[in-house]
Amino acid sequence: MQLDHFDYMVIVMVGFYLTLAPFTKVEESFNMQAIHDIVYFGVSDLSKYDHVDFPGVVPRTFVGAGVLGIIARGLKGAVFKGAMKFDIQLLTRGALGIINAVCFMFLRHSIADFFTLSRYPNLGNIIASFFAAFQFSQFHMIYYASRTLPNMMAMPLVTFALSKAVAGEFESTITLLAVAGSIFRVEILLLTAIFTVLCLVQRRVYLSKAVVAGLKGALIGSTISIGVDSYFWQNGTPSFNPLEQFKLVFPELQGFIFNVIEGNSSEWGVSPYSQYFLVDLPKLILNPVVLLLIPYGYIKDPSGKRGHLRLLGLTATIYVAIYSLQPHKEWRFIIYTVPIFTLLAAVGATSIWEKRNTNKIYMVGSVIIILTTFLTFVLSCFMGSISSFNYPGGFALEAFHDLPEVAKHTFHFGERGQAYVDPIMVHVDVPTCMTGAIRFGESEDFTESGAIIYDKTEDKETLEDLWDGFDYVITAEKRPDMDLADTITALTRVDAKEALRTFSAAVKDPSGTANEFVRVLKLAFGEDVNDAYLELEKVWDRIVVTEPALFIYKRKESQEV
Repeated sequence: MQLDHFDYMVIVMVGFYLTLAPFTKVEESFNMQAIHDIVYFGVSDLSKYDHVDFPGVVPRTFVGAGVLGIIARGLKGAVFKGAMKFDIQLLTRGALGIINAVCFMFLRHSIADFFTLSRYPNLGNIIASFFAAFQFSQFHMIYYASRTLPNMMAMPLVTFALSKAVAGEFESTITLLAVAGSIFRVEILLLTAIFTVLCLVQRRVYLSKAVVAGLKGALIGSTISIGVDSYFWQNGTPSFNPLEQFKLVFPELQGFIFNVIEGNSSEWGVSPYSQYFLVDLPKLILNPVVLLLIPYGYIKDPSGKRGHLRLLGLTATIYVAIYSLQPHKEWRFIIYTVPIFTLLAAVGATSIWEKRNTNKIYMVGSVIIILTTFLTFVLSCFMGSISSFNYPGGFALEAFHDLPEVAKHTFHFGERGQAYVDPIMVHVDVPTCMTGAIRFGESEDFTESGAIIYDKTEDKETLEDLWDGFDYVITAEKRPDMDLADTITALTRVDAKEALRTFSAAVKDPSGTANEFVRVLKLAFGEDVNDAYLELEKVWDRIVVTEPALFIYKRKESQEV
């Protein structure tokens, strides 16, 4: 596989979003905490692991975290010996992002190769280019490519499986999807089943081979998961475990029983049947023109009688339709279908592009496709910038470490030791932990020396007993009985009217806007960088509205060391 500009583009975009929003939220926290513990504690002693004290509602697999943890631990020991914890967090997320990016590359190149060898050899690169432009201009897929959601842990296998499906290797597709479903997300098994049934109905695979492929994938996935997770969850799991008598743990089986069989997923919210089709898919694909191109691409599938793309499109549509029956809905449960729908849209766009010189309508259509793709890309970058404000817990922990009193205390602690200076006790509440305050954010120097003790007690009675011992508290609640040390803001809304007003002013006076833009650039690249930043910050603050979300309090009676 020879890399080209689109391949470099996806790596750059994944890296851009990673550095723009380096902190994580609660959905990613299990894997991030697990990676941290594997990197810093090894795998022989599990007593210090986060999941021992905070197991969650259902067990999660350690397979993905184990792979990334081993990569990060190896790189930390060999290359990044002096790296801070936060740098290792970025490193592990970057590793996942690159893995996802490489699998996107495989899918795109398989599209180009398949059609190059078909009766439409000139279409391969065009379809692949439109696919890349559409996929990489979307927000969610690339923004979350480096985020340790279980769904994005599964995405490399799913994307690679789709590349096999495009190439007509259906048995390999079934096996790979079954592996992903058994280890990471059980709903992928539904996608596997639908794809398998359609392959059988359309006589693309023999029944015996389809069964063997599916069982092979399920056996490989379940064996890996049970082997790894039975070790890491040896102290017990938070939900009903049908394999408990055998001292085995299969997280996705327990998750399926808890969420689907027992119906507990509804506790996290219920959405109407139409949620995925009318809200989540448009949000994921983002470009309305791309949405309109999907059915057109389904009709124009250039794979002819083989209909590989129609097969994938039908699989994705049926999957979303069936999974919509599940009351609790989240966009990440259907993220696997986005590359499929995007590919169909790329076929539709290619059909219009190829006819652009034959009819003015097709020429206008081509211009609209290119223009809206560019605008979607700009919108995605804006959404990424806005999303960076959604992690106040990460910023709060960072701000706590930067407090002059904390820095001074830890300095004296390092100079004199615990015999002369008491460690700082800081309590971090649940909202703070859910919005970015994880173990990677705890200072390695402070935790190893004992200069700072981080408390995350959730039980109210226990918390009351410990309260008088806290020197600092990071919380979402206002505490008039303590001294306010710092306030952390978070995004509340985007002022659409102000954004529209700013955009309209720019459109009405393009020359003035251009001159203003040039002026700011001159400031930025000259000696007045701060002035340029302040100019842009004024516009940004009018559009992006933030409010206090977390507070860092200091105990009134505590004295500076």
